[in-house]
Amino acid sequence: MPRLHHLLLPALALLFLVIYDVCLADLYVYEGMVGINLDIDFWIIFAVTMFIILLVFPSRIERPSDMFLFFYLLISVLWGTVFWGGTGLIDAGEQPLFFAVTIMPVFFVLGVRALLARHVNGLIVPVVLASSAWLPYVLAFLLIISGLAAAGTIGGGSFDWQEMYVRRLASRGAYDGHMLAGYATNMGTNGILPILGFVAGYRRSPLLLGMAAIFVMMMFFLLGLKSPAINFVALAGLGFCFRYPGLRRNLVPITLATILVVYAGALLAFLRSGDTFLADYLVRRISMVQPQVQSYYFDYWMNRDSAAALIAAANQSFSDTTFEIGYLYLHNPLTNANTNGFIYALARGGFASYVISMLGVALILAAIDALAEKTRGFELFAVAALFSILVSEQAWTTVLMTSGIALCLALVMLFSYPSGTRAATSS
Repeated sequence: MPRLHHLLLPALALLFLVIYDVCLADLYVYEGMVGINLDIDFWIIFAVTMFIILLVFPSRIERPSDMFLFFYLLISVLWGTVFWGGTGLIDAGEQPLFFAVTIMPVFFVLGVRALLARHVNGLIVPVVLASSAWLPYVLAFLLIISGLAAAGTIGGGSFDWQEMYVRRLASRGAYDGHMLAGYATNMGTNGILPILGFVAGYRRSPLLLGMAAIFVMMMFFLLGLKSPAINFVALAGLGFCFRYPGLRRNLVPITLATILVVYAGALLAFLRSGDTFLADYLVRRISMVQPQVQSYYFDYWMNRDSAAALIAAANQSFSDTTFEIGYLYLHNPLTNANTNGFIYALARGGFASYVISMLGVALILAAIDALAEKTRGFELFAVAALFSILVSEQAWTTVLMTSGIALCLALVMLFSYPSGTRAATSS
């Protein structure tokens, strides 16, 4: 029987297509964006790729890996069903391979979950120090440390919206020679903040929400960062939904319907007054940037020789492949063009690196599922969701270490009683 998301997912993709066609294509023609050719090939590709997505899209969130699949499909796969031709770099003949590259991690996660979950479960032994009631205090303390590290390194900033990219570029130089401050800021911004947001939403704590909101404003003031606000709101809303069984059971359709309403509002605002703010700063960030940059990486990989496409080393002329992509496709060597960690691994290290990244992520998710089964750590769902969001922009190893997912995973494990116990134990 069809479920609600079977209607919402195609509706979201097509609504984004309309917003792009009437608003965003003209705004970003200077980046090489082109109109989408809505011929018979387009509609066949849309129908086939959407059918495959619907086959694997989780209808309910029952374990943390479901949360990863939900966000990964929503962020890194869905929008490519309509936008694959938006950069003019991928034609109809190449699109099936492009789609396969982006969705293959989903099948790796599902395969490991089906074949190896029992073995991984037997290897996972949670070490628990105290009740989860202590977790918010630990997260809040670490967030304060992160804020102090950022303030002490940057010194000052501005709330000027137009100058946020200037502040972002300036911050890279400010952290030179301050490695520990850089790690503390990254972990606080990308890891600790969203998990604290989830806990605050679940506990309905105005104090924790207010503290996290102050940190979000600090990061925009000092570093010109918008993504912490998006991740914080997403995880806080997720935590609120997890508190109520009815909302949690219907988390998938509620999230999709909310995005649909926001997108419809963005389209209506543009049609009524020509206002592009929501379309440009929200719809574009969520739905257009990901397939746009993924197409750059895919084109880069496709144009390597056959040996480099299998196993390759990074170009030593650039500090990272992200800057090489920024130089080649956006014509700015200072542009750090991040994309999802899997296609990044493919472009940087070839097919072998791509497979290793998928296997590594799948095994980590199997471990998180096992921890969730053995402890009361409902926050593990938040860790899996955040892991997925960050993997859409960074290498999986960077997400684990630099962005603090490994730290958050350890904290959630340490501050949660195992199921069926009433005292802190180590097992």
